[in-house]
This record gives sequence, C-alpha cells and structure tokens, in this order.
Amino acid sequence: MKSRLRRYLEVFDEISRHVHSDALNEAIMKVHRIAWPTLARLSKKNLEDEARRRLEEQLAEALEHAREAWRIVQQEVITVSCELIRGGVRLRSVTGPKQITSGVDDFVLVELINVSGKERKIGASVEAEWWLYSWSRLVEVGLGEEKRFLLRIRGHKPGKLGLRLVLREFHKLGEFPFEVDVLDWGKLECKVSDLGTREPTAARVSVKGSNGRYYFPKEVRGRPTHADQAFDFFYTDGRFELVVPSGPTEVRVQKGVEYVGAKRKVEVPPRGKKRCRIGLKRWANSKERGWYSGDSHLQYVTWNWRVNADWDEMDVMRRAEDVDVAHVLPLKHHWQGDDDLVAVRPNLYPPGVVKEYSGKDWLTVVGEEYRNEEFYGHMVFWNVKELVQPVSTGWMGGPEEAEYPPNSTACDEVHAQGGYASPAHDIGGEAPVLAALGKIDLVDAHGPERWYDLLNCGFRLPLEIGSDYPAAVFGFARVYVRVGKKLDYARWLKSLMAGKTFVSSGALVFLEVEGKEPGGTVKLGANAKGKLKFRATAQAAEPLKNLEIVYNGQVIMRESGRKRELSLEGRLEVPRSGWLAARCSPSDDPSWWGQQHVAHTSAVYVDYEGKPFASAKSAERMMAIIDSTSEHVRKHAMFLNDDQRNEVLDLFAKGRRAYEGIRRKALDLGLE
Repeated sequence: MKSRLRRYLEVFDEISRHVHSDALNEAIMKVHRIAWPTLARLSKKNLEDEARRRLEEQLAEALEHAREAWRIVQQEVITVSCELIRGGVRLRSVTGPKQITSGVDDFVLVELINVSGKERKIGASVEAEWWLYSWSRLVEVGLGEEKRFLLRIRGHKPGKLGLRLVLREFHKLGEFPFEVDVLDWGKLECKVSDLGTREPTAARVSVKGSNGRYYFPKEVRGRPTHADQAFDFFYTDGRFELVVPSGPTEVRVQKGVEYVGAKRKVEVPPRGKKRCRIGLKRWANSKERGWYSGDSHLQYVTWNWRVNADWDEMDVMRRAEDVDVAHVLPLKHHWQGDDDLVAVRPNLYPPGVVKEYSGKDWLTVVGEEYRNEEFYGHMVFWNVKELVQPVSTGWMGGPEEAEYPPNSTACDEVHAQGGYASPAHDIGGEAPVLAALGKIDLVDAHGPERWYDLLNCGFRLPLEIGSDYPAAVFGFARVYVRVGKKLDYARWLKSLMAGKTFVSSGALVFLEVEGKEPGGTVKLGANAKGKLKFRATAQAAEPLKNLEIVYNGQVIMRESGRKRELSLEGRLEVPRSGWLAARCSPSDDPSWWGQQHVAHTSAVYVDYEGKPFASAKSAERMMAIIDSTSEHVRKHAMFLNDDQRNEVLDLFAKGRRAYEGIRRKALDLGLE
C-alpha cells in the first residue's frame, strides 16, 4: 500500500509542477495533506501496534483519495493508459481534454501497467505523422508495477492534429493514435502599477486561459512549492508577458493585504498581443502609523524543501506580498529516499540580518526553526547568533535520532545567546510546560483559545504569526509591530517582545485602553471603580462581520455589521485584574489561520491592586495537554536510555505542578 501511494505521489508532484486547474489543484492537495505526514510517521521503527494500526487506516484513506485524484487527472490531462503484456502492449484507454494550445508546452500523461511477468525497460514518445512530437523518455517498469509519467508536447498550428503514443523496447512495441484540437495562441502583456506612485510594483498574479487552465511566464513558474499545495499563481516585478490560448482570459492581481485586489477579463486575439495595465490602490498604509508587517516563519526553499531557493526571487515575493520583515528559518530534515539525506535548509546565510536583502524600510533576518514532530512541537527562535543544535530531534533529525533533548534545553541556549523563543504552529506538546517555566517569550498561535488560556494563567506572552512558507502562501498570516517612524532590527525586536503587536490574515485592528496600546499595562488602585476608557477600530478590504472586545477570554462588547470599517469606544467595566484585547473577523470564527480578513491584538494588561486573577479551567486545559504529551512520551518516544526519558517526564511534571498551583489559586479566589 505504501509503495502504491508513493507512486501516485510521484506523478502528482510532477503534474503539479506543470499543469494547473481548480479541480486538479484541489484533488492533489487533498491527497498530500494526509499522505506525507502519515508516511513520515510510519517510517519510525518503534511504533506501538495500536499507533501503527491507526496510521495504516490513514494510509488507506490517503490511497482512496489518490485514486479519486487520479480519476480527476484523467479528465484534466490527456492520458494514455496501456498494459505491458507478454510479447507486446495493449491499449486500455485514452482520456482527457484532447485539447492543447499552439506555441505553449502541454503534456500527455502515460500510464504503463506491467502484467507481462517480467521487468521491462520502455522508451516512450509522442509522434505526429513523420516527426517526433515530444522528447523520448526511458522508464523502468517493475514486475506488477504501475508507472505514470508525463511527456512534454507542443502544438504548432491550430486545428485538428493526429498524434500517436509510440512505445519501444529494442524495437517498436506498439503505437496508439489519438486526435487533439490545437487552440490558437495569443500573447498577453501586462504592466502592474501602484496607483499612488504610478510606478511598476511587484504583485501576485493569476492568469486563467479560455480553456480553464492556469498559465505562467517562461521566466517564472507558479509555485507548487510544498507537497500539500498546488499554487495557481506567479509573482511579477511589475511587468510580465506570457502565451495563452486566444479568447477570453481572466487576470487576477493582488499585493499583500493593504491593497485592493484587481480582476480583469480581457480578450486575447489569435496570434496577436493584448496589452493591459492594472493599477492597484492602497486601502490602508500601516507604516504611516508606525506599524510594520512581518512574516515570522519562512523557509527560502524550493518545492521539495531540500534545495535552496533563489533569494532574488524570494525578495520579489516579499515585495509582492508587501511584507516589511522576512524572518527566514533554517530547519533540519530527514528526506527519505535513495540518498536518505539529512541536511539543514536553507543554508546560504548565517543567523542575523542579511544586509544584501535589507534596506531602509525592509529587513530580511535569519533565525531558526527547531523541531520535534511527534512530542514537543516546533519552535521559532529569534536573534540567535548561531543555530541551536541539533536543530531537529526525533525522525526529522535522522533515522536514528532520539527524542532528546526537549525543547526546554534549546530555549535555555537561545536565551544564553540573547535570543527569544516562541512555540510554532499553535499551542501543544511541550508549549504549556515552556510557558510555566518561563522558557518562551511570545506565542505563534493559529487561533486565540489556547493563547487565552496562557494569559488566564498569568503569563504575559505577545502574539506573533507567520505563514510557514512554503507550506502556505508567503505572508498570508503576518504580525504587525508598532515600531515607529524608523525600522531597524533592534527596534523591531524590542517592540515585538514588548507585545506591541497584532496578528492578521488581511485585516487591521487597533486598540487603546486608558492611553495604553497592546503590550501596555493599565494600573488601578485598590479603590478604583474599574471603568476604563477605550477605543478600538478595525479595517479590511472586504466587509467585516464583527469587532469584539475580549476581557479575560470572554467577549464583553461587540459591534456587528457588514462594513469594511468598524469601531467601538466608551467605558469598560473591569472588576478585577486581567487583560483586554480586540479582534475582528468576517465571520463568527475568530481564528486567523485558514481564514482571510481576521485580526487580533496582543493584550493590554490590567493591574487591579488587591484583585488578582487566575482561571481554574484554563489551568486544567494546560494540564490536560501536559498529561497527554507525557503519556505519549512514556509509551512511544525513542530515547538512548532511561535517564533521558525520566528527565523529560520530570520536566513535564514540574510544569504540571505550576498549573496545579495556578488552579488552586483560582479556586481560592472563587474563579473557575
């Protein structure tokens, strides 16, 4: 089952690098989201029977999704399926759109199923009348194996075209004719400009041809950069030209979150050129208010993660997504395969500010992602002077790598270097322990609930977020930091760690309480009435549904309405110490991960003398995470000896005792 699924994954990866349509992209993404994590976990040698059984069930589900995706592939790509039999070859089917575009590379997908009783080495090509129509490809097909691969073709003249797939093995085995319609070509030439400056500007572009396929310029491809993504767009520095099928063509252009996106439908003439100008208008300018955006979680690598990306190209992406601070995180990974590679990528620049890719109003900075997949979670490290070793523990660090040391040890080294640490990809695994023991400085959260729990336990942890590119679109989730008029890394870090932040997937939200912005503290005397003057505003390019004020995890005030701008102001009744934050969303879901036009501020703290605050339920939820992870470590983690296991379990027990104390304190105060 694993080998069959891997063969599907291989061909899906090849397809997603060359052919894009809405149905195809969605189907392939659905497979990869289950398949890759499951295959990685099944590679571990010390799996318990129950864990292996659950993973094999997931594998079966992924294989079923792969079969469904294959059926969609056969509808979207010209597919010729053949059986290799004793003494020859037999045609099974020819499926797909039977349509290509003159002057544009297209593909024929070949499926060979070997039922001949022996291994075969087959040469394949597509020919038209007397000339070769594609590059030949030599493939080895094992006994009983199914082999799928692409042959690149290109049409020359519009109209009907007779083609044939030719298979050879020392001599011609067979040829299988099929006919395609060759669509006429046209050129699309576009200039993208900032309407404010009238200058060309970098942007993200999607071009859908008259046949429903997505097209890309020769010099830059769309970026199916991760196993569970098949992107339908490319980036431009302001001008681009590409060949598309003639006819109605859709162009969509977007620049970050502070510009209004543009959509144009143009008619591309046969064998002619259509020129278009697309202007992008700002709806907000956060830098004028002293707020700079950053993507805190980026890997500058190509689609398979193991090759360094072109940093010039990545800087075009940064400008196109309007990100001011790019935080690039080298990681260590074990790539299973023929070479069984264990390496750190990207590895072109050491930690620190990369001067070649930084300027007056933008920064590129190298930090580190420290990872343990199964137990402790991933970490984002800021301001490290050198990579904290071993960079990854567990299977990500190598086939025999132990689940040791815990992330706590790495955080200690980060702080010794003068750096800062944040759990990545939300709250889980070891993160509650790290918070309880003072090992982390801020939180990379996907949604607010667990972050609220940490605040309710008394930990003052700012919010931050990054996209995890190339696992997702560069800059789709970002952190805004109140820096002031001048941007430099020292000021950025100081403001970030002080909590002068809000996180965003497309909206802007601002909060002020008694003159204090996020990260600040409002101090009240013991006899104060606890009515605090506040103002909150929210803006987005699309209508928002809610702007809400959250006090100690509960919504206490809301402004609703389908508007691009919402505001709240007045006085808030605050009976005890705690925290306040503002959030906005286009729906009732406040999570900013996987949803556009959401924003959430970090906390403004309220220090109400003589009226402490703690939440028993929040402490219990953190204890539940610790208990679950401890049990998982006890049963399944691989260590070199019992001393390592006991050290980790003692660390988790220490964290749990801290939450037990917080829970008792809350109950003593009569707070649930």
